Amino acid sequence: MPVSNLFRSVTLAILTLAWCSCRRESAATATDLAKAKAVSTKETREANEWFESHLINAYLQASGHDPQWDASITNAIRQIAALRSGKEHSARAQEAVGTSAGLAVSQGCKDPYVRYLRVRFQPQTASGDNSTSRSQEYPAIVSDMMANGYPSDMIFYACVRAAQALQGATNWISPEVWQLRNQALSEVTETLQSTKVPASEIRSECKEMLALVQRNPELRTEAWASLEPLLFTHWKNHSFAHVLKGEYHYNRAWEARGTGYANTVGEEGWKVFGEETKIAEESFREAWKIDNTDPETARWMIEICVCQSYPREEMERWFDRAMAADPSYGPAASTKLRYLEPKWGGSPEAMIGFGRECITNTRYQGIMIVTVVEAYQRLAGYQAKDPEALERFYTHPEVWRDVEAAYAEMARRDPEATWYHNNLAWYAWRCRQWPALERELGLLKEPNYSYFGGEEAFQKIVEASKAHASR
Repeated sequence: MPVSNLFRSVTLAILTLAWCSCRRESAATATDLAKAKAVSTKETREANEWFESHLINAYLQASGHDPQWDASITNAIRQIAALRSGKEHSARAQEAVGTSAGLAVSQGCKDPYVRYLRVRFQPQTASGDNSTSRSQEYPAIVSDMMANGYPSDMIFYACVRAAQALQGATNWISPEVWQLRNQALSEVTETLQSTKVPASEIRSECKEMLALVQRNPELRTEAWASLEPLLFTHWKNHSFAHVLKGEYHYNRAWEARGTGYANTVGEEGWKVFGEETKIAEESFREAWKIDNTDPETARWMIEICVCQSYPREEMERWFDRAMAADPSYGPAASTKLRYLEPKWGGSPEAMIGFGRECITNTRYQGIMIVTVVEAYQRLAGYQAKDPEALERFYTHPEVWRDVEAAYAEMARRDPEATWYHNNLAWYAWRCRQWPALERELGLLKEPNYSYFGGEEAFQKIVEASKAHASR
């Protein structure tokens, strides 16, 4: 055996022994969950109150308010407060904000925050513009918000959305995008220095900032170097600080290792992967000690089970903890599927078996019910380079039978839901189930073209359905 392989085998054995001997973290009890729910409700209410006061005062102190539209804009800002605090989640609330802001702008309002709300939330069908023209409005909005003395948290989101919109419109990172990213980092570090800001907002801004620079390791390292000291000065008693740290080091681990098979990883790659994974695991375990009711932390520990090749028993323990916290938490199912994939030592049978369990076991709720659909998506990826094999895969009778059963169970439990008809129509087409495709297309009131690969691709599916219906 080569020395490098022997080294990795010994290291893995040591890590496994360390896992077996470590103190088992406690799972959340019913009492823990009840207390966490009460605390969350209280924190959401307090955060909503803080956001209302903070955002409305900022708007009224700026130079663009006017009695003609102040009432409608303050109502819109109350909706924003509800969205940012987690009290409200609906797309309808976002559209209401955009509509109010759009009306104010049409009446002559030039306030930069109101313009931001219009660009960010008003449906394009209502304004007549497009995503490209909107993206071009963002830089001036950011500049005007800074000139009008808006607080850092409000400028931060304008910078983030501006950078995202400009990059999306041009498909490259222009100097303007770089400048907006740097400004966003400056604004979030200013926000982190205030202990009056709700913890949920600190968490959201840090996640947004790291997501903005996710694909650039150099920028992400720079961002984390600015965020970490402030997080652990003011927020170290909150689990999210440790989760963010763990996520950062988890990403560094995979950058060092790469995504190839084990035999493609060099000695240095394994060394850094081991070091960074160890820091990530310690951080996630620390987060769980602080809050053992957060399903996100449990999900990250399932990722660690993948990285460290921990026994399935340990993975299932963390999965159960995620489900105890939130039985509709889909990301935990996705990560468990990753653990069960063939390339990590699992099997197609294990993945599909778990997916079928999510259909029949009433323990699972919401998006968890259609886990088997993701299982087939992942398995299809193994056939992606062979069109004929991919065709055989999707047209195998079990694929459609399981997919249809999953969405049927979703419909049975939530009769008002309609979103899944896009998904089911695509699978009916891919599995060559023509009667089902005709049925699902008839149920689509507003097709989501992006799900089908664009409007042109959708029309080709419609034509294929008509062709088979006429036979």
